[in-house]
This record gives sequence, C-alpha cells and structure tokens, in this order.
Amino acid sequence: MWPFTSKRNESFAALLEGTRLARETRWSKEYQHPDGTNALLDSRFRDRSATISYRQLSTEWASWSDAEELDFCQSFCHYRGRNFAKMLRFIMDNGNDSVWSTIAMPVAMTLPTNEAVAFLCNRIENSEIGSRANYFQGCWITQSSDTIPTLNDAINQTWRSPKLMLPGSFCNWVTHDAIWCIDALARLGEPKEQLLDRYKQLSRHPTMGSQAVKWLAEHFGQ
Repeated sequence: MWPFTSKRNESFAALLEGTRLARETRWSKEYQHPDGTNALLDSRFRDRSATISYRQLSTEWASWSDAEELDFCQSFCHYRGRNFAKMLRFIMDNGNDSVWSTIAMPVAMTLPTNEAVAFLCNRIENSEIGSRANYFQGCWITQSSDTIPTLNDAINQTWRSPKLMLPGSFCNWVTHDAIWCIDALARLGEPKEQLLDRYKQLSRHPTMGSQAVKWLAEHFGQ
C-alpha cells in the first residue's frame, strides 16, 4: 500500500528528501527510498500537471488496462476541478473492486449521504473479507447511523475468519479490516464496552498488534 500525499506544495519538498523519482505515468509519480522501498505516490492532479474532463474519462476508460484504471483512480482522489462528482459516479458505474475501494472515501466526502451510504454498504456486502477497510472508513466519514448494521455484520464475519489472528510478513489484511471496522463503529457511537474485548484481542495480534493499538487505543482510553 502506497503512502499517498495530500500535502501542500510548500511542505512537499520535505517529504521527498532522500528519495528518488522511480516512475512517472500520466497520472502519478512514484518515489522510492535508496534501498528501493516505496516512499511516496504523488498525484499529478496535486500540482495540476495532469488534467481530465468528463468527456475524456468516459471516452478513454474502456481502453485502459486495470493498472491504468487503478493509477488514475488513486490519483483522481486529489483532483479539484469541474464535474468531480459526475466522474465519481461514472467510476462507480463502470469500475471494479480495486477502483471502487480506491474511491470509497471521496464518495463519502462528496456525494449526498444516502447515495454514498448505499454505495459503501453494497460494496461491503459484496467484497471479500480483507479488502473492505476503505469502505469502513468511508462509512464513518458519512456520519450516518444507517451504516451501523452493515458494519456490525462485517465485523462478525471478519471475526469468524480463520485468518484473523495469523501472523503476516507484511500485513494481515483480514486483521487490517477488523481494525478499521472497529474504528468506524466507535466513531459512529457504538457502545465502547461492546467493542473492547475485540480491541484487546487485536492488540495481542502477533504482527498487527501495534497497528491495533496505534489506531484504536484512543477509543478505549488506553
């Protein structure tokens, strides 16, 4: 997972210190540390070196590869121009699991609440466990209690996964889902005492425990 900047131009140079430009596409620039590890994915919409119109998007989309669609959608989150909502809706109608996850939070922040909630809940219900974290974050951004039943169903499904407490060399994506689902439920006002035991279990995860503490401890006064 790429660190994706939203920093303003005046602080961007500090983020790039010690990195090198490894790859540049129509929509983004990838920077790496000297050891070759990923440092930053920068949207070219941020500095306006990339542009798009609804007509271009709707005409070109069918010719793009899955990788090009994903690259565009990751970068498009930083687009600030005409027809942003209209283009989001086009992606919602014509995308796939990868790009839908990428636009989950812009959908939550941009579209009418009922429309965003319908999209997010549908994607949670129809996505694989381990790929839902962005949708969970989108749910709490909407601040809609209508998402709570879907979130509770999702956390129960996640808890039944045999992969929940397995160690991972990089990231256990099932545990990652669980962390952000609990975060969303807590932010939406679900009783903390109903979530506490699950938080404590995740805090003891062999490789994801520190992430659970980092993102969830504040909800439980720990």
